[in-house]
Amino acid sequence: VSLPVEVVMVSSVGASFGTLAWLLLTGTMPVEDGDRDEAVEAVREGPKELHQMKNLLIKKISKVQKKLDYTFDYTIGTMIELPSAALNSGSIAEHADFFSFGTNDLTQTTLGLSRDDASKFLTKYVENDIFSQDPFVSIDKKTVGKAVEISVNEGRQSNKNLKIGVCGEHAGEAESIHFFNTLAIDYISCSPYRIPTAKLAAAQAEIIKKY
Repeated sequence: VSLPVEVVMVSSVGASFGTLAWLLLTGTMPVEDGDRDEAVEAVREGPKELHQMKNLLIKKISKVQKKLDYTFDYTIGTMIELPSAALNSGSIAEHADFFSFGTNDLTQTTLGLSRDDASKFLTKYVENDIFSQDPFVSIDKKTVGKAVEISVNEGRQSNKNLKIGVCGEHAGEAESIHFFNTLAIDYISCSPYRIPTAKLAAAQAEIIKKY
């Protein structure tokens, strides 16, 4: 049996999801399978750590495949949620099949703002033109956006087959989607209620790009 699987190595959160993750944790098959599954493993920002964790996962997956007579068609990548990861993307991309930008956390760590605490004063910042918009609603292009741009460019210079996506609130916001499209982002992942807006914005951004 062969199943397509995406394995995500993340920079700040340790958790596990999907068929492959369940197999790695329990060594047994869940009752139901999805068409595509995702496992999340805790990694910080360095290429050496990603390389070591990738090797550990490959060994574990190999054992599970042999035990259950299952073959996983999987990819291994990392979330970029820290400025240090964005600035080190060339080296990280050597060990990754894909990048997924967690722009909620990347905004917090780049701007030094707590998403929860900042809500108390960000309105004043916008009113006083410190920010043109709430950076947790629409990506701040000059800072967080710049970090994403650097990461995308350096990642793809190092690995021309690198797949790149964005997840979080910005992935469902029209202006942010237009910005991501200028970087040739491959996919976005957002909350279900934002999908219609995201689809429309993505289509409009592609039309603008072509014409």
